[in-house]
Order: sequence, then C-alpha cells, then structure tokens
Amino acid sequence: MHHIDREPPVWRRAATIGVLVLLIIGFYWKLVLTDEYTWLQSGDFANQVLPWFQVQASEWHMNRFPMWDPYTWLGQPLFGQAQPGAAYPPNWLFFNLNLKNGWIRQSYLHWYFVGQHIMAALFAFWLARDLGRSLLASVLAGCVFSLAAWMASTGWPQMVNGAVWAPIVFLFLMRVWRRRRPLVSAAWGGFFLGFAWLSGHHQVPIYLSLAAAGVWLYTLFRNGLPERKLIACFAVFWLLAGMAGAFQILPAYEYGKLSVRWVGVEDPIGWDQKVPYLVHQQYSLSPTSLLGLVFAGVHTHSDPFIGVAVLLLCLAAVALGWAQREIRIFGAIALGGLLYGFAHHDVFQGILYAVLPVVDKARTPAMATILIGFGASVVAAFGLDRISSATQSRTVRNLGLAATAFGLLLVASRSALVVAKGADMSGDSRPMITMLAALLCGALLIALHRGAITARAMSVLLIGLFLIEVGNTNGYYLPSRFEKNRTDYLTGMAQDSDVVEFLRRQPGPIRVNYDDQIIPYNFGDWQGIETTGGYLASVTRNVRMHELHAPRTRQLLGVAYGVRKEPDGFHNELVFSGQSGHNVYMHRDVFPRAFVVHDAVSIPSRDHVGRMMNDAAFDLRRRTFMLGHPPELETCADGDSAQVIEHLPNRVTLRATLGCKGMVVLTDLYFPGWKATVDGHAVPIHEAYALVRGAVAGKGTHTIEFHYAPASVFLGGALSALALAACCVLTLAYRG
Repeated sequence: MHHIDREPPVWRRAATIGVLVLLIIGFYWKLVLTDEYTWLQSGDFANQVLPWFQVQASEWHMNRFPMWDPYTWLGQPLFGQAQPGAAYPPNWLFFNLNLKNGWIRQSYLHWYFVGQHIMAALFAFWLARDLGRSLLASVLAGCVFSLAAWMASTGWPQMVNGAVWAPIVFLFLMRVWRRRRPLVSAAWGGFFLGFAWLSGHHQVPIYLSLAAAGVWLYTLFRNGLPERKLIACFAVFWLLAGMAGAFQILPAYEYGKLSVRWVGVEDPIGWDQKVPYLVHQQYSLSPTSLLGLVFAGVHTHSDPFIGVAVLLLCLAAVALGWAQREIRIFGAIALGGLLYGFAHHDVFQGILYAVLPVVDKARTPAMATILIGFGASVVAAFGLDRISSATQSRTVRNLGLAATAFGLLLVASRSALVVAKGADMSGDSRPMITMLAALLCGALLIALHRGAITARAMSVLLIGLFLIEVGNTNGYYLPSRFEKNRTDYLTGMAQDSDVVEFLRRQPGPIRVNYDDQIIPYNFGDWQGIETTGGYLASVTRNVRMHELHAPRTRQLLGVAYGVRKEPDGFHNELVFSGQSGHNVYMHRDVFPRAFVVHDAVSIPSRDHVGRMMNDAAFDLRRRTFMLGHPPELETCADGDSAQVIEHLPNRVTLRATLGCKGMVVLTDLYFPGWKATVDGHAVPIHEAYALVRGAVAGKGTHTIEFHYAPASVFLGGALSALALAACCVLTLAYRG
C-alpha cells in the first residue's frame, strides 16, 4: 500500500480530530451558533418526525421503554413502523436529554442534526486513516462524506442515522480484503451493517448492502476460486449483519406482513407485492444530474453535488494511482451509486430490481447517491495524497490546466449569457461559484507544480475551497424564523394549546378525530392525545379495511370529539372555540372505551367488514364479529359494566363486572404482541370487530390487563445483543 508519511504523534492526531469536529460545527453555524435558523421546517420533519420523537422522549422521561404508540390510528407499533427509530440506541441518549416544559428543545434537535454529521465525518476520517491516508487527506474525506452529495441534501434523521455507519462497515470490509484479522474484521463489518438497519429506514442500508456484496464478490474471486477461510468470513459477515439488525428487522417484518404501504401509486400495497417499477422510474436521477456533480442545484430527487475540487482530486487519484486497488474499489462504489440512481436510464438497475429480493422496497433509486459521496470521499483522499507526493508530475500540471480551461469556459458562457440578456442577472448565480472554484483549483495545482506553494498549504486551501463550494448546497436554503412564510409548519404546531388543554380536561380516555387539512402534523403524537388518524407511510390492514370516518365506526371507537373549523355531520355540537379558529365539536352518543358483549359471529374474510359495519340491524353495542371461530359466550340480562382503570401506552387495566360469560371489548387496535390476563391468568386476545381487542371472562367482577410484550422486539433485541457479544468474543479469541 502507498503510505504518505510516518504515523504522526498522538497529540497531532488528537488535534486534527478536534479541528475536524470544529469544521463540521462551524459549517453548521446557522444551526448551533445562532438561534435564527432551523432544519426542521418541512412537511415530513414537522408533521411526522418531530411528533415521533416527542412521543418517544415523553415515554423515556416517564421511565417507560417506548414500544407502542397509542396516539395515531387507534395505536401503532413504534418498532414495527421502523421509521420512528425506536430501535436505534443513539436515539435513546437523545430522548433522555432534559425536556423544556415537556417538549424536546429545538436547540437539542439542532445539535442532534449536527451530531449526526460529526459522526459521519469522524467515521470517514477513521476509514481514510485505516487506508493509510495522511491526516489532511483524512480530514478531507471526513468533510466530503459528511457535508457533500446525499448527506448534504438529506435531513430525514432515520435515513442519515443509517448512512453514517457506511465508513465503519467498509473499514472492516477492507481489512478483510487486506487479510487483517479477516474473521474478526468480517464480524465487526457485518455487525455495523446490521446496526445501520436499526436506524429506522431500510433504503440506505439496502444500498450499503448491495455495495458490500459487490466488494465481497471482488474479494472472494480476485485470485480465482475463493479460499475456504474467506468463505467463512463471508458467512460470518452476513450472519452477524442479520443478527445485529434483528432488533429492527424482525418487528418491521411482522408489521409489514400485516400492513399496507403507500409508495407513490394510487393504492397502497402489501408486503408480498413488489413496489411497482413505475415508482422507481419516477424517483430516479435524470441524466442531467451529472451536471449536478459540480453545479449546485442541478439534480432530481437527490443531490450528487461534490464540487469541482473533489471531482478534480478524484480524477487525480485515477490518473496517478489507478494501479492501487483501493482507488478502483471506492471509485466503483461511487460510480455504482451514480448508475444505480439513474434507474430508468440504466438497464442493470432494473435487472437487480427484478431478481433480488427486498431491493424493490428501496423505492427511490436516486437515494443511491449516498454511495457517490461516500466513494468520492475516499478516492479524493487518495487523490490529495497522490498530488502531494507527485508535485512535479505532468499530470498535476495538466489537471491544473484542465481546471483553468473549464473555469474560463464558464466565464465565457456566463459572459455570453449576460450579453444576450443584457444586464439581467436574475436566476441562480451559484454557477459562478463553480467557475471561481475551477479557476482557483487550476491556479493551486499549477502553483504546486511550479513550486510556488507547498503541498500542505495546497491541501488546506483545497479543503477550504471545498467547504465554500458545498456551502452553496448544504444549508444554503435553511429557513430563518424571521421568514414567516417559510416556517409555517413549525408555527402551526404551537397554535392549538387552548384546544389541547380543553381536551385534556375531559374524562378519559378520549379519542379525537381532526381535520388534517387544517392540522397537517401528527396531532396525536405531538399533543399526547389519542386520534383516529395520522400522517404515516403505512397502516395495519385491519385499520385499512374499516371506514374510520363512517358514523357507526366512529361511534364504536368512542370518537366523541372532533377538531375542525366547522361541524362535519357527526361532530356537530360546539363545545369549545379555539383562538386559532380551530374548534372542538362533540358527539355524545358514542361507545365507552371498554364494554361487554355476549354474542360473537364469524365472518369469512376481511372483505365482509364493510357489510357488517354498515348493517344497521347488527347491534354493535351487544354483538361483535370476527374472523375465524368465535368463542362461546353466554346470554344474560343486562347488568354488565366495564371501566378503564389505567391506560398507558404499553399497558391497559380494566375492571369489569359480568352477569355471565362474555367478551370484554377494549376498542384499542388489535395487533400481535399484546397479551391479556384475567385476574392474573393468561387468556387469548380476540380480534373483536376484526379491529380491536377482546378478552373473554366469566361471571363476576374481574381485573383484566392488556400489556404489550412483542416477541419480535424481544427476540430481535436478544439477537442484536448476541451479535455484539459474538464480535467481542471473536476479538478476544483472535488477537493476533
């Protein structure tokens, strides 16, 4: 391997890491050095992500492990939905930070965002150092991976959390490639790939898995038939990846089979259905996005921007070090991400979609640009070191001349445009930064070649130039709180405090329906109030099969309150007028949260749910229906009662008195993982009305408890912990 210099002293390495951290913090000065800007202003962040974070933080501060979200769609599993990030351990630390009047502090959310990018930078720095790169080149790698391309334009924390682990996965994978404690390295590489799956979103881990598979194939067959030891390493890598990710994968798989997901076509699809390729076509990169590598803002769906300086260094790495396999490997990763992102314009992506399982679930091929920024960060680090050690090379001079020529071409083009349009300089002026960057890159390389500047100074200046370039994409459009029209999502979340206070004063548990046209955010999660709606990517099939807006369904589910501007035909009685113009309307004739029925009938399939719910002759208050064989119940005179004693997210306790054997119905969502006891004795939970929970009890007064103890979460957690233990054991056993 080509090493640049001796290992620097510890103090210098520590100081360099400190400088890298300060560079990332300084780059995001708008978020953490002022209180004027925010990254939270968008539909998905404000309406979905913030409410998910709030409900989990509230649970942690009540000393409860958040597994069940009772506030949207009658209740949904946090682990099963995956995107809330409930299985991601770093989130647990964040959720346990001090709250302000019960709310997550915005300043903490900003540091959370910057912390993700600090992690990404440090991990990329570590990878570059492990590959023998100099300190300055490793700083460049950290900055490029953390701040450019996909990482620059993506704010969804559940996606970024998975992406930051890419350098660690490939650090250990490259150690396998170099035969450096291959079994141990394979174990840790697989573990961190699995850990990326805990982040909450499957898309980036799928792309990392594809890239890792490609590197594995190259590693296994680079010398012909694979060695037996490498085959064992391959098996360990993927086994531990699956085990480490099980904490999230198993609950998500369980939920996926029982839910439908909206993917970009008119109707939602089930787990057993492929995401239509039409969606992949829609969310692919346009070929014009190639220009977006150096021109800010030229892209579709995902930003590939790395800037002139980094592209030039990548070209230098290829020109000066093509024989070095690491350059070819990470260059192939970057190119592979670009080609995969083209999707509709790349037949090979379609083949992968057609033949590989799960790949179709990553419905936005443009997001594969995560591999562009990652691969380019490593290749650029090699390029910087190569240039620094070959200052007199003709290639360095030629690259400088090419960059200068490109810059002059941009000057001429822009000048011609100005002449054609007159003095009109409206429009995006950022191409001028590209022009300036090209000219400065050319000047630096020519000066280096002539000995007018040292390699170290050139390296520092190129890093600074990159930061200027990428600052025209990353954080460029952050909204200011003084721009009222650009912070409307956030301000809207704070305007209904009086409505919420009124609802919380009502005897509970209550359930609310709200108009999502005037309240777009997940009102239930954000305010801690149970609702029959929410902004989610998927819902369970039993919810999907019911018309929750229908009067009889609302009555059954006890939806007594509606938050809206005008009555809706069901909630007609005005009981509170909010200052925001959002009012509370009531419907008094709704079922209590818990009640008793003494008759249960069977329906052949969920297709019959609508027929039963719309049959006015079927008395929902006294009878229930369900799939499969119903339990035997007894009929007796009235006199039953059921009362909710305690209603917590993971546990509900009822007190019920029955005149004879009947079913106690709790109108909370039926989902696997809920257990029931009657007077401390385990009983099965029935899916009453093909939607909610029911437990059979005999004559007398009983204490009935429903508690959420999902086997998928506990088994997945045990497997993830076992994966970590296996890595530690292997590390101790193979110290050589």
